[in-house]
Amino acid sequence: MEGLRAIAILLVVAYHVGVPGFAGGYVGVDVFFVLSGYLITGLLVREVQRTGTINLIEFYARRTRRLLPALVLVLIATTLAGAIVYAPIEQEGLANTAFSTATYLSNVYFARAATDYLAARATANPLLHTWSLSVEEQFYLVWPLLLMALAGSFSRRRPRPAARNWVPWMVAIVFGSFALSVYLTRTQQPWAFFLSPPRAWEFGVGALAVLPGTLWSRLGLPARPSAAGFWRLLSGWIGLAAILVAATTFNSTTPFPGIAALLPAAGTAILLRAASRAPGRGVAGALAWSPFQQIGLLSYSWYLWHWPVLVLAEAVSGSLTLPQRLILAAVSLAIAAASFRFVERPIRHSPPLVARPYASLAAAVALTIFGVSVSVAWMTMSARWTASFNQARYKPIRLDLPVIYRMGCDEYFHSAAPKECVFGSETAKETVVLFGDSHAGQWFPAVNRMAEARGWRLVVLTKSACPAVDEPFFFVDIGRIYTECQAWLKNSLARIREIRPELVLVAHSSEYPFTPDAWQTGTKKVMASLSQSSRHVLIIRDTPQLRFDALSCLARLDWRPAFLQNTGTCRMALTPAAQLDALYSMQARTARSYDNVVTVDMTSYICPNSTCSVIQDGIVTYRDSHHITREFAEALTGGLQRQVELKLQQMP
Repeated sequence: MEGLRAIAILLVVAYHVGVPGFAGGYVGVDVFFVLSGYLITGLLVREVQRTGTINLIEFYARRTRRLLPALVLVLIATTLAGAIVYAPIEQEGLANTAFSTATYLSNVYFARAATDYLAARATANPLLHTWSLSVEEQFYLVWPLLLMALAGSFSRRRPRPAARNWVPWMVAIVFGSFALSVYLTRTQQPWAFFLSPPRAWEFGVGALAVLPGTLWSRLGLPARPSAAGFWRLLSGWIGLAAILVAATTFNSTTPFPGIAALLPAAGTAILLRAASRAPGRGVAGALAWSPFQQIGLLSYSWYLWHWPVLVLAEAVSGSLTLPQRLILAAVSLAIAAASFRFVERPIRHSPPLVARPYASLAAAVALTIFGVSVSVAWMTMSARWTASFNQARYKPIRLDLPVIYRMGCDEYFHSAAPKECVFGSETAKETVVLFGDSHAGQWFPAVNRMAEARGWRLVVLTKSACPAVDEPFFFVDIGRIYTECQAWLKNSLARIREIRPELVLVAHSSEYPFTPDAWQTGTKKVMASLSQSSRHVLIIRDTPQLRFDALSCLARLDWRPAFLQNTGTCRMALTPAAQLDALYSMQARTARSYDNVVTVDMTSYICPNSTCSVIQDGIVTYRDSHHITREFAEALTGGLQRQVELKLQQMP
């Protein structure tokens, strides 16, 4: 099984490193889930058949010796490194992640964080990968209890059923969990991805591969016994091919887990069954290759170490090249080897702990308490550091949002109904609409001041992550097609037709996964509607995107020791490519098709002299890498007003 573990961890690392061709390498985690279900179920079934019950104390003792020492070591190392690399305002969130990891609930933490539009991106969290460990730990907690219930081990007077009689119950569990996974993938994908109930079916598929009397147990057994050996060997290669096809054809736009997860899960089960029937031959023989065996032996430790090493290195030096990431992956493998030799293996096979299961559990409790204590201490210290060392002044910047967010004008992806917010006098002669996603919402402070000065009635129709482009797209944050966005867009355009405004100001991010044709087609559809609904339409060019997080950059400059300072200022020069924005050129061409549609470019105000600086005239300009702050938007009121007036004068 070490060879299959090697395949799984190599896929995961290739995906995290960004190796071309492995955009679906995340299915390596699914291989681990099925493999765990296979191995643990086989172990427990044999114990039930041998003894009539499951020794829970010994089982949990073995699992804790296997998992906890290395996990706590990584948690401590990440905490210490994070306290140096990250600014205190960032550490507060990371400390919460560490606490959820220490309490085996990081999958729940990330499921909740994934649906928060204003939360920090989880991909920058060095403990993100621990979600799958939490799923595994929750599986280990529940699975033996379930098998004991199926075996009647809780009641000595009940006869123990044969293992094949457990299959219908296992099929029911798999079917129910899979149905839940498909449903949540379509509705609340982060919950389907991170939580244990919609992932339980993958462990169940592994269990079915080891239980007798199942589909898997008949794989490789054709009608002619003479052909059995050939089909056993072929089925193993088919299973491996299914895993590799998933890893090389899936990507971030694949609705996952849901139905797509069937391919790697079924492939793993087929491979396992084939390997068990033809050990040392076919795919089993290939996976027995010594390098695979060594990597598989280190797979758990490597999984633990590789992600923090990559994320922490990127936090220190900025964006990394593929060769640099490959070198870091190799470094993390070396660290994993040392961790395995000096921590994981000695504790796992310690004679005193092996002989005394209660001592193992006591050590596990102590390690858990220690991990929780480290996390709580980090929370406490980061809060204290934030309140001092000049860090407190940065904390409000992240939440320097327009008032429309506090008013609930923006419902993110949860609704398709426009939430209309109105400002100014209801009796105003002219109505102006601010329309688009959060990149339109960020201009509210400036537009509202303009509206107050000119006596306009201002209507805000914005929806985060929803561009004014009438084309469907896959939204990675929710893991599916953003159907609510298209519905909201149609409803909002209908509402604008009812309002018949004097002016519509349109803005949205340029970071959406549209093809050039989809950008143009979707933009034309929206402009065709707006040009007929409004007297004037102004498209505001998208805000230049920084290559770093503005708030983190400022806070880290004040916090880090000198040897970690890789830049003296938080600024970015606009490249010629950025200044020749293809999207803005397309918007300008589209605008020329209509007499009452024009574009407005505020880049020279945001990034004067082609330099985007996080601080201008004492004002922090960005609150992340692509949204300007409320204070800066207010400071740009004059510039926006001049641009709007100039454009209005040019139109009939």
